[in-house]
Amino acid sequence: MPSSVVSLIFLHKNLSDWPILLLLVDFFLSVCLSVCLLCADIRLKRERQKKTESSSIVYVVMPQLLTPRHRLRRKSSFLKRQRRRQFFLLMLVAIGIWNFLPGFLHVFTGMYKAHGRRYFGGYMKRPTPCKAEQLAPEYLLDKPKILPNLDDPDLSNLPGQRVHHPKVGIIVICDGNVHSICASSVANKQAYADRHGYDMIYDEKIVDSSRPASWSKLLAMRKYLPKYDFLLYLDVDTVIVNFDVQLEDIVDYEYDQILAADRNGLNCGVWMIRNTEWSLWFLDEMWSQSQLVGAAPWQMLFHFEQRAFHYLYQTNIWRQKVGGEQFEKANTVRARTKVVNACVFNSQLAFYEDGDFLIHLAGLKGVYKCLTFRRYYKNALNSLEKYGSLSVEADELPPSLRECFFGNT
Repeated sequence: MPSSVVSLIFLHKNLSDWPILLLLVDFFLSVCLSVCLLCADIRLKRERQKKTESSSIVYVVMPQLLTPRHRLRRKSSFLKRQRRRQFFLLMLVAIGIWNFLPGFLHVFTGMYKAHGRRYFGGYMKRPTPCKAEQLAPEYLLDKPKILPNLDDPDLSNLPGQRVHHPKVGIIVICDGNVHSICASSVANKQAYADRHGYDMIYDEKIVDSSRPASWSKLLAMRKYLPKYDFLLYLDVDTVIVNFDVQLEDIVDYEYDQILAADRNGLNCGVWMIRNTEWSLWFLDEMWSQSQLVGAAPWQMLFHFEQRAFHYLYQTNIWRQKVGGEQFEKANTVRARTKVVNACVFNSQLAFYEDGDFLIHLAGLKGVYKCLTFRRYYKNALNSLEKYGSLSVEADELPPSLRECFFGNT
């Protein structure tokens, strides 16, 4: 977003039409201030020229009028005009910083996350080829696998019975903070679901306004999981680009859930979960961690529901950085969770390669996220052409430049 004020307004869901108006007001004020500054500069030059001409006449005709007191008064008047001009200039600079600095920061940090981590070394190693059964690299896995002084893992009802023709659902949720890419993202998943006969689930009423929207993925998964053999939850800032990949090749009936890991540990933005009694319990347990909802970012790692997952899993980074009381059933959570390499189904921009199932724009913000999403969504549409026409629900244009620059992402 080009304006901090616009970003704040977007936080109120009932003011979705105000940001463009407010941005126009900001722009109008900036233009008015620039015109005033220019006019003041022109006027100052003209007055200075007149004073110079008048001073020349006085020096020649009436030199006795230029007393020290007269000169001091003229100098004081000039200094006032100069200060006024500097004030207008500082105001113009302040408005420019207020409007455009957040956007510049989003672009800078986004380019680093997209390219800096890739080209300046060591972000993540990936296997070649990347297969669905490929586990995360050893240095990303949490060790020891069984934590001491906690309950032994409960592996009852595992492995599960393989289903040959499973009923599969794909879930996406949106809120007002991602309005610019929401429709295109839902259409992207709908096109993939149509291709393989899956159900696409988009429930805009499921979002609980008492918590950050990301927590509501737990409500959506808990509501719809009993109706399916397994679900795949996808963050709205993901784009499926390889429509030949089948979820039946990724699901593993020896585990209840599958996630990918990166340098920051487990990532809940792409999450496959099977319909089991334990899975339903786990979703309820995550939602019940209300003590983690309002904690300030500097008090603990991660944002939103990822805190609850890292706490229940007792990841290494959580135990090292946050600590505190351990979750007694963490060993069961670890044993029932399969952690795969991110290239399997959660490729972030820094290590995405052609042929990966999807790209996840995690960590990108604002204009840079929207423009990057727009680029990969266009590529996905082009790859869909070989499969024929799209359904009405999947036929959606990419976000426009206007939406990227003036919308909310």
